[in-house]
Amino acid sequence: TAYDGTIPGESVLFTYEGDGTDIGMYSTVASLPEDSNYYIKEGDETCWFQIDPKPVTLSWQDEKTFVYDGTSKGISANVVGLVKGETQELVYDGNAVNAGEYEMTASIPDGANYVFDEGEDGKCGYVIEKRDVTFAADEQMKEYDKSLFDAESFSYTPINVADTDDVSEIVDISYDGNALTAVNAGIYDIKLIVNGEGKEKYDNYNVTVVDSLLTITKRKVSYTWQDEREFEYDGYEKYISVESIERVIDGDTVEVDSYSERKINAGDYVMTATLAFNSNYELAKGEGSCEFSITKRSLLITVNDKSKI
Repeated sequence: TAYDGTIPGESVLFTYEGDGTDIGMYSTVASLPEDSNYYIKEGDETCWFQIDPKPVTLSWQDEKTFVYDGTSKGISANVVGLVKGETQELVYDGNAVNAGEYEMTASIPDGANYVFDEGEDGKCGYVIEKRDVTFAADEQMKEYDKSLFDAESFSYTPINVADTDDVSEIVDISYDGNALTAVNAGIYDIKLIVNGEGKEKYDNYNVTVVDSLLTITKRKVSYTWQDEREFEYDGYEKYISVESIERVIDGDTVEVDSYSERKINAGDYVMTATLAFNSNYELAKGEGSCEFSITKRSLLITVNDKSKI
């Protein structure tokens, strides 16, 4: 505080009242002791001063790229240049959920002790990337039964769909491929058709489609062998045969192609029947053979009576 009017060599001790910390207009009043030899000229005892907001800048977080997961995303910043020990709240605008490029805006509330420095616009860009998702057709298998595979049994597995989303919000699923018309034993293509047109959340995903296969296996059949499987040796060839083939679908023809070697001599044997080639049928494991036996023939020996004198 500057003052004048004092006698050379003397000093004056002022008392002050009025100060400020936060931004605003303040007044300070100077006074002298009652026993002072001086007085303050009327109107000079009060002085007004102003505290302006302190300029600050922002330091935004490093992570500015996210992957879509159906939840709100955004970025935040630290205020640089605060008075030691103080903090300053920021108000953010610009959170987003869907994949895309966005800008976050931070602002300092009115009346705060801080303002953005010149050149600090309080804005920063960030990105929400599309989520990688796979729709994989499930492998299917059935035994030949002379009918089409039930189309309603086709299925798929969604991989990496966000927990917040339902597949129906992303794509429609349908099927194509020769598996839809397959009847005979063989391997067929299952093609997964994925259509995201008009779907609310399709644009949040990078979609990969994986096709699959339908395998129709040959139908397992077994033999019913004749009941008579024991013979007595008579010098002629003996064998057993298949009376019927089980599990053949009506209208289909499945036949025995050949038998193993026939037997003549007494003993225990195994007869094997080979199934004629059929694209839709095959013998079940452990089928195809049956035991039979030729027993020894009994002999009757008669000794003629003999005598002598």
